[in-house]
Amino acid sequence: ALTDLMEQGRSVPVTTVESMRRIVLPDSTAVIAYTSGTTGAPKGCALSHRSLASSCDTLLAGWGHTVAPPGQQPAILAFLPFSHVYGLMIQGLCMRGGMLMGHVPELRAETLSAALLSFRPTFLYAVPSVFEKIYKNFLRKAQEAGRGALFERAVRTAQDFASAAERHRLGTGPGPGFDLRLQHALYEKTVYRKLRAALGGRVRGAVSGGSPLNRELALFYAGIGIFVHDGYGLTETSGGITAQPVGREKFGTVGRPLPDMEVHVAEDGEILVRGPSVFQGYINDEASTRAALHNGWLATGDIGRIDSEGYLSITGRKKDIVITSSGKSVAPAALEERLRVHPLIHQAVVVGDNQPCVGALITLDPDFLAHWRSVLAIPGEVHDREMREENALREEVKRAVAAANSTVSRSESIRVYRVLPEAFDQANGMLTPSMKLRRDAIAHRYAAEIEAMYQSSSQVPRSLSAADPYSWDDADNVFR
Repeated sequence: ALTDLMEQGRSVPVTTVESMRRIVLPDSTAVIAYTSGTTGAPKGCALSHRSLASSCDTLLAGWGHTVAPPGQQPAILAFLPFSHVYGLMIQGLCMRGGMLMGHVPELRAETLSAALLSFRPTFLYAVPSVFEKIYKNFLRKAQEAGRGALFERAVRTAQDFASAAERHRLGTGPGPGFDLRLQHALYEKTVYRKLRAALGGRVRGAVSGGSPLNRELALFYAGIGIFVHDGYGLTETSGGITAQPVGREKFGTVGRPLPDMEVHVAEDGEILVRGPSVFQGYINDEASTRAALHNGWLATGDIGRIDSEGYLSITGRKKDIVITSSGKSVAPAALEERLRVHPLIHQAVVVGDNQPCVGALITLDPDFLAHWRSVLAIPGEVHDREMREENALREEVKRAVAAANSTVSRSESIRVYRVLPEAFDQANGMLTPSMKLRRDAIAHRYAAEIEAMYQSSSQVPRSLSAADPYSWDDADNVFR
């Protein structure tokens, strides 16, 4: 439509255009971007031209050289809607940095794979769920080709190699040893180059935002030759607040504050930020603006910690904290992240407010579930086969829950859970446009399931271990 737009604007005098441009000052409001609304109604954030440009230009100055090899046209594949600040920031980076930008209308595995192969991006900007989806697609295809064991060995080698390289990079270790380098070189020829080819063959790096990226997943990508720089930002800050410094990446964190941005962690763990990209305020909501801004500092609502080297780690949202009836406070993000590591787990929502223990609502990955069932291939009559498949699936999900529980204390562990027959998505109102969980909406919609989950657990004999997940009952059918 560019030709039509040019024709429609041809009659507008140049002097009129220039006068309109002069009216727009750096501190004029450029856009009203709405927050995700994960725990309530979205708020409109007034963002100025200065704040939007500041974030983009800072990233271009420090990280712009990483998006493509010297002399090659940078090509960015956009996944997120431009109504969201992350998508808006990517658009600004491409416009101000002269980068080619392509759009993916949906995130189904087939659509994503086709877009990567046809557009061949040099760099990816995405949220963690996209990187999880790509990894699970790699694993599924390897297993379908009868190379699942080879792929898993290659994954472990990639993670070990990236971890050793990270220690060397940060001055805490000697780097990969001879045997590890030899093994890594072997998998580079047989596995890693094929994985990069599946992404179009030109991807040299990526950025993950929206929520923290799992450390093991970041190590995997780094080990196959694609550094995923995890970052942190908010709608209220026009995007970026922190990023992984080039050459000093520390996986499992969201990096250090960007130049001109200040980050402080309050006594209660809340992250406070200050800098030129902070918003002007919430539209028609002075009370929320006053609550968020204090002497130039923005109260983010996120909780985290800063290590001795200045790297920030995000542990969750203050509003997301689950408080059980015994008074135990649990941050759900880490548990949900560990659950999603399992290839069968698509989504997970930790619940348990005013309940005796922590629980979880789980959805399964439909593509991987179909693959898992085909690999399982249990013989016998239909009814008997379905029963045995369901029992096997229960055990697999139980192992995923146990693996997640191994990373937290007993009082923080998931004791009850329920597998839901449908995924959370935008169509049913359970996901935001930036693919974040609408926790309040989920808790409201599945209130009956949550209540039944805890009621069934209370009927289990006391002889069972308290750590044993026992949410399954006879009415559950995970294949519905």
